[in-house]
Amino acid sequence: MVTEIIEGEAVVVSDEPAPQVIELEAGYSGESPFFLILELDEKPASGNVGIDLDTPWYTTHAEHLRKPATWWLVHKQTRQPVMGLIVHEGDQPYFTKHHVGNLMAHRELIAYGMGKKCADGTMVRNWILPNGIVCGGDDVDIIASRMLEHQP
Repeated sequence: MVTEIIEGEAVVVSDEPAPQVIELEAGYSGESPFFLILELDEKPASGNVGIDLDTPWYTTHAEHLRKPATWWLVHKQTRQPVMGLIVHEGDQPYFTKHHVGNLMAHRELIAYGMGKKCADGTMVRNWILPNGIVCGGDDVDIIASRMLEHQP
C-alpha cells in the first residue's frame, strides 16, 4: 500500500488489483469493441443498464440517458471498464465514434468518445484510441493523425 499527498490530503493507494465494480452481461457482440453500462444513482429494481452499442441504443434507452449516473465504457473482449463518466443532474452526456484519416487511402482509425455538456455549459470530452491511449478534447485529432503517419 502506498500513501500519496494530493492537494494537501493523504490518499491511500492500494497495490491490490481493483475489484470488479460492475457485473457484466454476456452476449455483446458486433462491430464495436465496447458496450456501455449505466450505473444509475437511483437504481431500478432491474439493476444497472447494459447498452449494446451495436443496436439502436439511443432510442431504446432514452429514458436513462439524462439521469444522474456513472457511465462505464467497457471493453467487450476483456470485460473491463476503460473509461468512466459521472453524470450529474442537468448534464447532457453522450457516447460517440470519431473517424480520423483518409478513407480513400484506406488509412483511418476510429476513436470512441464519452463526454457531457455540464449543467453550467462547460464541456467534458474523453476519447479512447484503438491502442488504448486515452486523451481529452480536440487532442484526439492530433494524436490519431500521428498514429496514422507511423502505420505501415
